[in-house]
Amino acid sequence: MMEEKRQMDMGDRILYYTLCRKKIKNVNLRIHRDGSIVVSAPLRVPIGEIERILRLRASWIAQVLSRQSVQRKEEKTYQLWGKSCQVEMVPWQEGMKEYCVLVNKDDSRENLLAFCQKDSNDLVRRKELWLAFLREQAQQEIPPLYERWQQHFCQSYGTAKQRLVIKPMTSRWGSRSAKTGRIALNLYLVCMPKAYLEYTIVHELCHLIRMDHSPAFHRLVEQNLPGASMIRSQMRHQPISEPL
Repeated sequence: MMEEKRQMDMGDRILYYTLCRKKIKNVNLRIHRDGSIVVSAPLRVPIGEIERILRLRASWIAQVLSRQSVQRKEEKTYQLWGKSCQVEMVPWQEGMKEYCVLVNKDDSRENLLAFCQKDSNDLVRRKELWLAFLREQAQQEIPPLYERWQQHFCQSYGTAKQRLVIKPMTSRWGSRSAKTGRIALNLYLVCMPKAYLEYTIVHELCHLIRMDHSPAFHRLVEQNLPGASMIRSQMRHQPISEPL
């Protein structure tokens, strides 16, 4: 992989980005939570074509960077299943176990996350506690939903069962490996609306029937999950980044 720092004049501002040359088919754009922009491109795609794509996405890039700027200023607000969670620090005392728990899980617009840690200013430790909490949420919510959809596909299409893996990913919401017979789902789906999780599950299971992203594939997804096209459109404009 070849990597270089680049900049381009967008007219109203200078756009700084990192270009990664890889053995891939398409140009991919990621915006990290810290505002850094990474473009992954095939080895032979010219710079002019890459920058043409960046100009086409200029409005979206500006929107994401603006939203992230606001989010960074609101460090005490986290996202859980698409809802905002305010953070409350619980005083730590000698002998107490450090934790992150959801205090009020209901239908209110905002929930409360309680963090108890020895050093309340240690953001690295807070991230560790938050990720541990996300994994607990993932293990509670994702396997049952995944199993229901897997049973549906097995019964309706005769597909083979696939092993479920939940892990942090920065470039995709889900993936399916024909070699290992497993489907991987992004841990960070726990931060998104549950509709994103269900769409990702159905999307990956549909790849057991069609291995492309043709119109026929998307019709298959829509047949199994009405409204899937609208969810897909929303997800395409949602950057994948670490939740902290």
